[in-house]
Amino acid sequence: MKEEQFQISLEIIHELEARGLTIAKRSAFDCEVSWEEWEVSISFRNIFAQIDQSPTQKKHLISLFVQHIFSQLQPRKTQKYNLWARILPFSEKKKLSAPWTETLVVNHLEVALVEERGNSLCFLQPLDIISKGISLNQLKHESFLNLNYAFDQLEWQTFEDGIWGVEDNNGVSSAMILLLGKKFPMKHEKIAVPTRNHLWICSDYNKFPLFELKVRQTYKSHPYPISKEIFSWSEHFESFYSDLE
Repeated sequence: MKEEQFQISLEIIHELEARGLTIAKRSAFDCEVSWEEWEVSISFRNIFAQIDQSPTQKKHLISLFVQHIFSQLQPRKTQKYNLWARILPFSEKKKLSAPWTETLVVNHLEVALVEERGNSLCFLQPLDIISKGISLNQLKHESFLNLNYAFDQLEWQTFEDGIWGVEDNNGVSSAMILLLGKKFPMKHEKIAVPTRNHLWICSDYNKFPLFELKVRQTYKSHPYPISKEIFSWSEHFESFYSDLE
């Protein structure tokens, strides 16, 4: 076993233990991880190969690897929350029927809240928030719990070396931009939400032209477009839930 691989395995184990997981057994290329009544065997061989191919992406690849393992172990909640955050494109002209929104990126992105009502999702309007008789922070907190749980159930993918993210068909992906900084070590990444079903991150400056092309093509060709703009990572993306801390 190479010294570099040994150090990688130590970093992974450290991250897993930091999340409260227990390392039951460990060998040169695999280990057994447990949490409460859940247990899984994991191999380090794939992550070693990925890092060997893209050594500059080591920190990011380890984060994705750990996130995937954690999602396999996280037991399902018994409590069901019915509020979700949704990312919307900025709209200057608001109709009377427009939902309540909070600005995320001036002139580009807004955040709304949607509520599960039977088999449909309904945007909360200002009067809906007042009629519920609880604070806006409480409503945000409920959406945070739901989104945080969904975050660990999604399949985070690497599309190209240095380009990664998540895609789905239920509108949750774009909202994950609100939790990125809490889940991954974000610093100088570029971020895009071309549609409500896409959240993409570029961690490699050399891949930016490809990233930009991919974003603009998806914005034009997919339903529910949000923005063709590419944003630099900032802690401001965490502002929607900052009052909850």
